[in-house]
Amino acid sequence: MFRWSFFFCCCLFCTTAINAQLSGIPLVDSLMKSALPETGTSALVIIKDGKTVFNKNYAAQQTTNEKIRISNAGKWLAAATLLTLVDDGLIALDDEIGKFFPQLKGESAAITLRQLLSHTSGLPPNSVFIKDVSINLAQSVDSIFRKVSLANSPGTQFSYGGISYQIAGRLAEVVSGKDWETLFKEKIAVPCEMTQTDFGNKKNKDIGEGAYSTATDYSNFLLMLLNNGVYKGKRVLSAQMIQEMLTDQTSQLDLGYTPYRFKSVRQSKFYGLGVWLDRITVDGNQTTEAGCPGAKGFFPWMNLCKNLAGVYAFYTDISRVKPLIEKTKSIIDESFAAHCIDYRTENAPQKENQIFTLEQNFPNPAAQLTQIAFRIDREAFVNLKLFDPLGNEIMLLMNAKMKAGDYSIPVDASSLKSGIYFYRLLVNDRSETKKLTIKN
Repeated sequence: MFRWSFFFCCCLFCTTAINAQLSGIPLVDSLMKSALPETGTSALVIIKDGKTVFNKNYAAQQTTNEKIRISNAGKWLAAATLLTLVDDGLIALDDEIGKFFPQLKGESAAITLRQLLSHTSGLPPNSVFIKDVSINLAQSVDSIFRKVSLANSPGTQFSYGGISYQIAGRLAEVVSGKDWETLFKEKIAVPCEMTQTDFGNKKNKDIGEGAYSTATDYSNFLLMLLNNGVYKGKRVLSAQMIQEMLTDQTSQLDLGYTPYRFKSVRQSKFYGLGVWLDRITVDGNQTTEAGCPGAKGFFPWMNLCKNLAGVYAFYTDISRVKPLIEKTKSIIDESFAAHCIDYRTENAPQKENQIFTLEQNFPNPAAQLTQIAFRIDREAFVNLKLFDPLGNEIMLLMNAKMKAGDYSIPVDASSLKSGIYFYRLLVNDRSETKKLTIKN
């Protein structure tokens, strides 16, 4: 005989468990509402275990289907598009791009797709040819090839920016025979039912920062990733490519430019293919949380331990809403139990006996002004000097005892001739030297 009392108790237990998991959501909702005068229109979508558990807009005149520019969050979409071409066998991650662009010579020809997608190509972060609306994507990349030089050898430094993604987008067109917008829609937007997502109507697509989407649309993309590359029963991306996407490509390399330097807790050097790796397992072998915040206030993230993901969509600069995102996201995280032991990547173990980190100056090449950034992990005597190509000291930038922390030292390069210079950071009895290029 079927026991209805047992069935009722099971249902009650399940309902109670779900409500317990969602216990923090009302507080998140309240915080988002109270912040409206400061943040303006916003939206938040939360997905858990393959279902949307929260989807709300915080201004009556707009909804979560209001398309906005998502800035750097578009890199995650772009990387996924390129990885579908790897699945199709049209290109391999470690193919050198000189194979597809015969005009490239030397080290530039040896850049790989993997390096483009992980910002380790050796190219500078950005170029004026990305934003030039008078040309198309092919002309943009051709101009980059002709007029932009490598800042360092491919595969030696992580330097975040848009130039590598511009080349990757053109590479996708070359190997597929389709224009970027058609390819993106065919490979990602249509199968994931992202009807409000595209890369704008300009001829020269800004692959790294020019995408538009909505919180609801982007959550479909995250659902696909959390479901191991499948959306509503249809395979979009292979599990192998998702694993590649979430594999650390950069933490052991020198750190060049990153937009997250010295900004709150975001100190991570861990980057995969198109996405920041924010949490990893204690053995360092698996990513447990990844995110892709855009400068314009759009922030998608997913936590594989909890089968949880979310999308914040603001209509303002992310620096204005960062405290709200950090606070509400912490509440969301604490509402759901974890299934693995991990830690944030900015707390990852450092190299043995390391007491400082010296970054590549930015911008590099420089004309009038550049910045040299470094971090010291404990109080120490710091000496920073600039040298000419012959090793002659030409500028003393720092010579003092300093407390542990992050520092950025301005360098006035207006009086220097064009050429190669070197800067050396001496911390106690240890030193590191990097190259600085001046173009006046």
